Amino acid sequence: RRAGLEAGKTVKLESNAALGFYLRVTCKEEKALRNNRKFTMLDVQKNGVRFTSRSVPLSCDPGGCGQLTVCSGSRRCSKLSSVNEEYSRSRGEYEEAQDAIVKEIINIASGYVDPLQTLSDVTAQLDAVVSLAVASVSAPVPYVRPRLLAKDQSPRRMQLLQARHPCMEADADTAFIPNDITFVQGEKSFYIIT
Repeated sequence: RRAGLEAGKTVKLESNAALGFYLRVTCKEEKALRNNRKFTMLDVQKNGVRFTSRSVPLSCDPGGCGQLTVCSGSRRCSKLSSVNEEYSRSRGEYEEAQDAIVKEIINIASGYVDPLQTLSDVTAQLDAVVSLAVASVSAPVPYVRPRLLAKDQSPRRMQLLQARHPCMEADADTAFIPNDITFVQGEKSFYIIT
């Protein structure tokens, strides 16, 4: 009002991290602010002119409540400046409180890392065993229990007869041919299994 501009239509209240709260008018409305000592221009951009009411020293509230406000010489306080200061102060307090809460959450959660890791390992093993059991029970041709030979038998070997892959076998559209393979220790170092 002091600049002779209509609030909400030509004068917009905005904020950003660098400037805090400020007022903005279009470039064509800037003439009303140019020589007005009550306002301080912050910057000029394509979308308009940013400005605020002129800053003056802090003084005590005449009501005696003990709060500090920004006042002009005629004791009319600059609400925008005081809102900016209060907002900055509140934002700083909020960020400090948020940091303290986050640190506490991290401290509490870090106490559960080992039990959760153990749970993850056990769940993964259980998933593998259950998946193999389901594949075995639902296989079109029954699986055969492996025969384990003595550990000291030389050379050590593992022999798979009519071996099938459970995922390939589950696909009904694919004709799967079982494979025989024998792994002998020290004989070959590379196998291609199809």
